[in-house]
Parts: sequence; structure tokens; C-alpha cells
Amino acid sequence: TEQQVNAMRLIAEALQQLLEAEREKMLAQSQAEKAKREAGDARLEARRHALDYQHMEHLAHTDVLTGLRNRRAFMGRWEQELARSGRSNSPIGLMLIDADRFKAVNDSMGHATGDAVLRAIGATLLVVAHSPDLLARLGGDEFALVTTHASAEQLAAIAASIQELFATMAVELGVATTLSIGMACSQQCPRERMLADADQALYRSKAAGGNAIQGLLCA
Repeated sequence: TEQQVNAMRLIAEALQQLLEAEREKMLAQSQAEKAKREAGDARLEARRHALDYQHMEHLAHTDVLTGLRNRRAFMGRWEQELARSGRSNSPIGLMLIDADRFKAVNDSMGHATGDAVLRAIGATLLVVAHSPDLLARLGGDEFALVTTHASAEQLAAIAASIQELFATMAVELGVATTLSIGMACSQQCPRERMLADADQALYRSKAAGGNAIQGLLCA
């Protein structure tokens, strides 16, 4: 009958609307899931970029051979520690360390042994130093240690410990390398001259034949 036809038509239209609504719902869910995946991918990519940046920053400020700070990173931290020490009027000590007869080791035993010597110096400093001491390989066979709130006597004791521990490592490596150390302490030296004074003290240690500690009393 016509009434039945109209009823069937209304049912068909209702079903069509339901199907259309279901398609729109599924489309919206699909788009939401896609957006969620894209947001997750974006977060992962951002995290990767952040890790890459941190890695590059680490490489830019780290000596690859020893894992210590390089000269660039050292100079930045040194200026900060020097300023902090000046503001608090607390002592700060600087130590420059140089390997004696290092060129002879490279020439006679090869660069692999030379690298082992440098790693041994770095390991020695890591063992002897205490947080928040600043350690660095400045280049070649020259290293630096900065310690805060330490007296001149304590700085000398640290230097002696460094020489003693490294001597043991040198025996194990079979090398005749020793360490020359030049020091400057703010209790005896003007802060603005400490780098130059420690460098001069290191020169005097080398000139004395090596395996020496000099520089506590600055003019």
C-alpha cells in the first residue's frame, strides 16, 4: 500500500542517515588517530633533535680521548668559578699538569701508548678530584684542575696525590713518564694573575727536570 511504501521510504532515509553518521564518526576517529600519531611522531622527532643537540654540545665541550672538558669548556667554567670565588671571598686553587718526556713515549712506543698515558692522567685526576672540582685536558699533554675552598696546603697535598697515583699507572704502562705541576692559589696570588702564575710555575717545574711541584708562593 501507499502507506507501507511511505513507511519503507522513511526507514530507508533513517538508515541512510545512520550510515552517514557512522561514516562521519569513523572518519573523525580516523582523523583523530592520525593526528595523535602525527603528534607522537613530532614529539619523538623533537626529542631526537634535543638529544642530537645535547650530544653535539657534549662533543663540542668534551675531550674525546679522556672524557674531560676541553680547553673551550674549561675557560668558560674557569671564569665562572673565579668570579664566584671573588664574590664569596673564598679561596680557589689552580693546577696545571704536564706529562714529562711524553714526546719520547710517542716516538719510541707509538701513539697508542701515548694515548694510554693521556687516558691514565685523566683517570688519575678523576680519582683524586672531588666534586665540584673542575677538570680539563687543555690540549696535547697538558691538563688542569681547579678546586674551590681549598687552602694552599691542601692544594699541595692534592698535587702530591696526583703524582703518586699516576706513578703507579706509569709503571703498569711501562713508561718513564712523570708529571710536572704548576700551581697558583688565591691565598697567595691575585685572582686575575692565577693562570699566568700557574703557567710560570709549570715552566719552573719542567725546567727543574720534571716530576716537580712548584708555584705555591707567587710574587
